[in-house]
Order: sequence, then C-alpha cells, then structure tokens
Amino acid sequence: MVDEVVVMIIVIYVDCILVAGSDEDYEELLASLNENFPTKNLGECQWSDGYAIERDVEAGTLRISQTAYIDSMVKLFDVQSTSRISATPGAGLATTVGGTVVSHGSKTQSIVSLSSTEAEYIAAGEGVKEALFVRAVLSFVAPETSGSSIQVLEDNQGAIALVQNPLSSGRTKHIDVRYHFIRGLFGSGDIAVKFVPTKEQHADLLTKALSRASLQYHRRKLINFPEKL
Repeated sequence: MVDEVVVMIIVIYVDCILVAGSDEDYEELLASLNENFPTKNLGECQWSDGYAIERDVEAGTLRISQTAYIDSMVKLFDVQSTSRISATPGAGLATTVGGTVVSHGSKTQSIVSLSSTEAEYIAAGEGVKEALFVRAVLSFVAPETSGSSIQVLEDNQGAIALVQNPLSSGRTKHIDVRYHFIRGLFGSGDIAVKFVPTKEQHADLLTKALSRASLQYHRRKLINFPEKL
C-alpha cells in the first residue's frame, strides 16, 4: 500500500505467485524476483488451487468458481441419487497479526457436537493451535514478540465460559479431555478470550452463507482494506 492506496496484491501458494496490479508494477516485481530466483511468467491466471478464474476486462467483472470440484464431488458421492444431505458443523478460523490475516481456513469437525456451545468451544481450540504455530514463527523472526498473549475472539458466551471455567458440569463432562488444553493456556495467560458480537465475527465469512453486504464487510476487515476501496 502507498498512501492508503492498494497498488498491488500478491498471493503466494507453495511455488506459485498470483499478482494483481498494473503491468508496470508487475514487470518491476518480476525483474526483482528474477535477480534471485528463476521465475517464469505463465500469463493471465485461469486456474489456481482448484479454482477456475474468468476475467472480463471490458465488463469489469471477475468470476471465480469450483465447478470442476463440485462435479467431482457429485460423482464421488452419487449425490444425484439421494434425497437428503446431512452435514457436520464446520469451523472457520482466521489468525491475524497487526490486523492483517496471515493464516485462515475452514474444515468440517470430525466429531458430532451436542450443542452450538460445544461446537464453538472445540473450534476455538482448533484456532488456538494454529495461532500458537503462527506465534512460534513470529517469535523466530521477531524475538521481541516472544511470549505475547494470543487474543481469541468468540461470539458464543457459553464457549467463553467453558474456556474460563476449569470445572466440568453434567452438560460438558462428555467432551473429550483432549479439547480442554485451551483451559490450561487460558490459566497460564498464553491466551485471552474476548467476546465479540456475531456481526463482528469476521471468520463467519469462511463457513456461512452471507448477504453480499456482510460478505464484503467481513472481507474488508479480514484483509485490512481501507473502507474507501
């Protein structure tokens, strides 16, 4: 960003780099990379990590889809011959440093939760595990951040109570002991848990069907885009 204006977006996945910006800035970046790493220009991106990308410059539109992946899942599970689809709760997480996302993901929980509180509690633990890894990497490159507390943002008051309360009740004693490690981290001060309203839970972007306005709002917050863009 230059003077609060985004001049280029760079996405790195393994050995692939996606670049969105002006031709001039792109050529400058490519030349800089080639000074240290052999880099090949594959042209305009049409496929990346399972996503098909279609851009219409004249219409000013960008379309991203996973049609091929969906078709493969339909064929694999023979969805066309079924009348009902069941789903297991999914968990979405986003780890931020300085207000910008450095890690994110979503996945289906491997167990069946008996309540939304239990599902959120388990999901919070998954998010903390990722945040611990990010903190370890950050401590290596920036030692002055070593030992900093991780702030967990949660919109379920019941899940927060489970994290903060080391005692089990009749409603929670069935939860596998491996999911309670988060309580120890809270007790040691390694993490802090803060309640946020659901409308400010930006990780919902990763697991829920949202209105266009909500999706755009959460997207801006997650990638730390200025409101004027």
